[in-house]
Amino acid sequence: MQASLILEPFFSMPQKHFSSATMDLVSLFRGMEVFDHRTFGEIELDAKVQALEVAFSELENQDQSFAVFIEYLIASPIWQSWDYVGNPYKTYCLELARAVDHLNQEMISEPAYHSRKHFKDVCLSLTILLMQDPVNTNLANSDGQWSIDPIERWILLFCAIGHDFGHDGSTNRTPFEIEKVSIERLRNFLHDQDCPPELMRDLMLMVESIILATDPKSYSHLWAKFASTKGEHERVHLMSILMIESDLLVSILPSQGMRLSERLAQEWQAYDPELAKVVASPKGRLAFLNKLNLLSAQAKSLGLFDILSAVKKDLEIKIEES
Repeated sequence: MQASLILEPFFSMPQKHFSSATMDLVSLFRGMEVFDHRTFGEIELDAKVQALEVAFSELENQDQSFAVFIEYLIASPIWQSWDYVGNPYKTYCLELARAVDHLNQEMISEPAYHSRKHFKDVCLSLTILLMQDPVNTNLANSDGQWSIDPIERWILLFCAIGHDFGHDGSTNRTPFEIEKVSIERLRNFLHDQDCPPELMRDLMLMVESIILATDPKSYSHLWAKFASTKGEHERVHLMSILMIESDLLVSILPSQGMRLSERLAQEWQAYDPELAKVVASPKGRLAFLNKLNLLSAQAKSLGLFDILSAVKKDLEIKIEES
């Protein structure tokens, strides 16, 4: 195992052992306990929104590399509690983050939206969602299908790190065009890592389905399939829904969501100036939010349903008054 992965004890070390930059990351992950499902579900909606806004605002201010962020994330008490003996994904996650750093550093300029800042947002969103353990809440389905096991959690983190691997800021001209590029990069990455063939085959079957689901044009199909399925859902479908919700969580928030809309408009300016104008407007943002469907028990536990409704109502009022 990489020596840099042996960071488990650092959360109990005195602050003098850290640089100011890494201390910010340590503080951020220590503060994540506020999202523990046992207490977060009991607080008022406004306090939930504020807690989420603060967490992602703090993350926005971090300037560490993506690999350093992932290194500290997987060494945090949260991810350590989800680790297991023989876990191969921890090393893959860190090495993939390094590969993402290397590729994006070679770009003339990173996309305004699909940058490493977005990748960090998604990884933190996934972590917060996975902290909402449905087995221990009254929101769980009787069959416990939304309980995500440790292997599934690490596969989801791997997907979160690499779901936009190599994204150049363009939009799909053909179905899943950009997602397929990311999938092929991930396949090549695992090959370069000498991933055992059987593990690589099984992992990529999951990864491909999960990452293809992040194409916004596929959302409605997945949501409809979920609604029409009776009884147990396929694990990969549940994981895909959690991946989509992780990809969108920050966009739902009132302040951070507006910031992301402006970044997406900046990114699309070169490809579709008219759409760029729409996406950053209140009407465009409301149209986007009206298309969303939150399905997971984790999203319910976190309060995302109520947050989404409140943000849409505020936008409707703003549009009426303008």
